[in-house]
Amino acid sequence: MNIILEQHTPKKYSTNILALDVGGTITQVGVIGIIEQKNEQELLYSTEVWSEKIQISNFVVELVEHVETNLSIKISTVAIAVAATLNSERNFVNSIRNKIKINSKELEKKIRKRVFLLNDFEALGYSINILDKNNLKTIIKGTEIKHAPKILIGAGTGLGKSILFFDKKTKLYIPLPSEGCDADYSCQDNIEQELCKFITKGARRLRQEEVVSGRGLQTIYQFLTEHKKYTQDLKQNKFYEEIKKSKYDSVLITKYKNKDPISRKTYRLFSTFYARLIKNFALETLSSGGIYLAGGIAIRNPEILGKEFKDEIKKLSKSQKFIKQYPIHLITDKKISLIGAAIYAQTELQQTRNEK
Repeated sequence: MNIILEQHTPKKYSTNILALDVGGTITQVGVIGIIEQKNEQELLYSTEVWSEKIQISNFVVELVEHVETNLSIKISTVAIAVAATLNSERNFVNSIRNKIKINSKELEKKIRKRVFLLNDFEALGYSINILDKNNLKTIIKGTEIKHAPKILIGAGTGLGKSILFFDKKTKLYIPLPSEGCDADYSCQDNIEQELCKFITKGARRLRQEEVVSGRGLQTIYQFLTEHKKYTQDLKQNKFYEEIKKSKYDSVLITKYKNKDPISRKTYRLFSTFYARLIKNFALETLSSGGIYLAGGIAIRNPEILGKEFKDEIKKLSKSQKFIKQYPIHLITDKKISLIGAAIYAQTELQQTRNEK
């Protein structure tokens, strides 16, 4: 495979980590320079590839050889974040849904380096430790309580969630892995109840990811086109015809969200569902340290965090009003997970040294 890495800085570091963030659609790659004494990390090189075009283990072998031979950078460790569930030993992942299969022990034998696996939202969670105003956009101002729990939630190809707690020993926020995307979703008003029936009639379970994700956009759009209230919007609708022909591709729904009335309504409903999910997660975790949003949908379409979103966030009972003080931020840097994966590898290596 022809590998081209974009250089971000000409600086040289004695310790370098190869980090990958393997998503359902895109795989991000980065070479991270480390100053361990100062606990500093810097992205030196990066690129991205279509996940479906690579076999991860073989790709990592190629990457290590390319970086060490062509860039003269010695890789000390590899950290791979994956959009999938790891086994209990955290050395194997086999996701049929995302077609990801990695055995870190076998990969270590091939490249003769330590390989760490983690969930993609764990990597994003570790990156929260180094976020600043350059890679954050504040959606709702609030009062952040120092060292209090934080939450992370993001919709892209799928849906990811994580709770973060502050570890006094490492002085870092540590993310807990989660498969909250598989939790059940509950609908409220009449049209939402009809959407629930639409989803479950196809023998699909009503999971949170069925509604708040790229797949959720497809589902909501298709539901609206079959709902009697919106059929008049289909007459002579060239955008609908193109979207239908594409099997309700979420990319086209997004492309026409300001032209096609069904796409516009889809995004309004999506925004409401997203806000409700975030609000409930905040109530469950008492995340007064802050709420962090991620994922390609919000980054590419920040307007979904506008009026409908904020109106839904504000719908609180008297016993829920305390979460109005929780700040909400959007993570705008899509490469930040690479540094998060590197931080995880650093902490694991340090723990291993301490145990010796």
